[in-house]
Amino acid sequence: MSNLLWEQLREEVDPQVHHTMAEGVWEMVANALEHSGTDALIMGQVYRSPRGLAPDHDDRVQLVIGDTGLGIRESFLATGAHCPTTDTQAIELALEYLVTSVADDPGRGQGLFTTMEQVLETQGRMTVRSGTASISISASGRIDRLVPFLPGVVVTLNVPLYPG
Repeated sequence: MSNLLWEQLREEVDPQVHHTMAEGVWEMVANALEHSGTDALIMGQVYRSPRGLAPDHDDRVQLVIGDTGLGIRESFLATGAHCPTTDTQAIELALEYLVTSVADDPGRGQGLFTTMEQVLETQGRMTVRSGTASISISASGRIDRLVPFLPGVVVTLNVPLYPG
């Protein structure tokens, strides 16, 4: 999928942006497969705002990857690694460094955290939606929303093509 991303952008793009998006693709697909199994549907789409047409008047790329698996909270509860009481709390846990629902595997739990850090370094925004919660994080802060129930997880990475 990261090759598809590169082909869709097809122009000189800041290497940090390409790395962030390629790593994000790998992390989200790996998480979906690990937590959803082979029966889950994984979807991905790249959106590109033409120069000057984005709401903030810069050239951006948005990557959306979703799956129809258990969802973040249910993955934590299934393994007993953590017992979040809300979907918001589950997303917060998943975004913490070294927090994972995979039991007895040291060093796990870096992927979503690392992806979030890389997105923030490019002045981008990352949104994670699972269950009845959505959390968007950017340099300007965090927005939590309660949303209609969604099985699985949808992650959106939105970054400028040329961070400045």
